Amino acid sequence: MKPKSNYISPDQFNDIVNYVPALQIRKWHDDHVKMSMKLAYYCALRYGAEVSTIQKKHFDYERKEVYLGRTKTKKEDYAIIPDFFIPELKEFWGDKNDDTFVLKDCQAQNMYKWLMKIGEALNIEAFTTPQRITGEKTKLHIFRKSWLKEIMFGDTLKNKGNIGQAQSIARHRKATTTADYLHLDIEGGKELYDNNELV
Repeated sequence: MKPKSNYISPDQFNDIVNYVPALQIRKWHDDHVKMSMKLAYYCALRYGAEVSTIQKKHFDYERKEVYLGRTKTKKEDYAIIPDFFIPELKEFWGDKNDDTFVLKDCQAQNMYKWLMKIGEALNIEAFTTPQRITGEKTKLHIFRKSWLKEIMFGDTLKNKGNIGQAQSIARHRKATTTADYLHLDIEGGKELYDNNELV
């Protein structure tokens, strides 16, 4: 899938993460800001409301999940951690105290500003296109939405996911909610024709 106003590809995501030092953020360490973005992307979290609450003690690597506490839809919620992401998480948290936050006392507005600055610097359509034009939340939800689209239609994973699995990762109650949330448009139909022939 190519990058556009409602999608961040894995390559583009890496460019975003690598740009963090150029933001010259003083209150939070670059490594923590980078990890906050990776959590939003690879664990399909809401960048702001959910990421800002995460502490080292919330990770259960054996169960492959991270505890989120109260979220938009549940009193107690958990998100799935992909296998490939676990080694990096373990290295990041290392010998840090269990009560360490990934971004302590960070407000969503700070994250929003970071994304806008990155969008302008790297000419990222998803960050520079107004939400009134895209018709969806393309700032604090864009990492989450992009990863869900990537697992369904991208080339990152050996085996592509389906709408039911995307629903589970997004933690939506219904698959129809996930489909509407992702604005899938014609991508699902394209998938049918890929490498398919007439019989």
